[in-house]
This record gives sequence, structure tokens and C-alpha cells, in this order.
Amino acid sequence: IGVVLNMNYCRPQDPGKEEDIWAATMRRYYQNELFAGPMLKGAYPQDFFGHLTSKGVILPDILDGDMELIHQELDFLGVNNYFMDHLVKDEKEWPLCNRVVMTGAPQTCMGWEIQPEGLYYLVKWVHETYHPKKIMITENGMAGNDYPDEEGAVRDPYRISYLKGYLYH
Repeated sequence: IGVVLNMNYCRPQDPGKEEDIWAATMRRYYQNELFAGPMLKGAYPQDFFGHLTSKGVILPDILDGDMELIHQELDFLGVNNYFMDHLVKDEKEWPLCNRVVMTGAPQTCMGWEIQPEGLYYLVKWVHETYHPKKIMITENGMAGNDYPDEEGAVRDPYRISYLKGYLYH
């Protein structure tokens, strides 16, 4: 029995800039810890809740017994991952106050940057943060303009290259 979450590795655009580190932390809370934290650690990210409250967000009440119900032993954590987020602080982006920026890496047809190292860093972070019994990569892939050739076969060299990048990184 397990759960599957869409998760991204959240990296500061400039790892030496405090604002970008803060932005990546806020996005990580939103993207990953808001769901994984209660299930795997038995707690919501309180720093994130404090930030949201400071921006006027009204949070739901957490009632007695909620955490005990939510925080159950899981046999596995499934991870869906398609890209890595690079973040900068941006106060105009309410309420998270961060913005994803593009790095210039190659992109899928969906406009998602192809950065296989993001999956590696994400799985490492999940393992170190939550220590699940098992981590399963349940989804990863790309959208492409796939067309049959003259023989009716879809050769799909872009997807083959994409998957090799993720498998061998």
C-alpha cells in the first residue's frame, strides 16, 4: 500500500543568493512537503504555513486526530517527475512569492526543460528527508512530435535520447 506524488527537485537559480534559496525552499514546501510531510512525517511544513498566513491565505483547521489518520505506514512512495524547478524570489507571484525560471536546457514539446540530474537529486532528497521503505519512479517521460516514417514505424530518437539521459545519469 502506497501513494504516488508529483514531485520536483527545487533548486535556487543562484545557490549563493539567499533570496533564491528562500524561493526554492518555499516551492519545495508547496510542491513536495505539503503532501509528503503529513503522510510521511506526520506534520505540515509550519514555516510554509507561517508564510501563507502572512500573505492572507486562510488555512484549513487541522482537527484532533487528523495527523494520526493521515500519517500511516506506507509500503512505498511513488514519485512522478518530469522536470526540475529553478527558482527566484518574486514578490509579485502571490502567495508563494517565487517564480520558476528557464535555464536554457533543451526542452520537450511541452516546454519542460530536460535535466536528468533533477530526478537524481529529487530521489536523493526524498530518501534523506522521509526514509520511505521503497521509492518507485512511477512516471517520467516526455511529450514529443512523434510521426510514423515511410515504413509506418515511429523511430522516436528524441524519446530514446531522453530516456537514456535519465537512465544513465
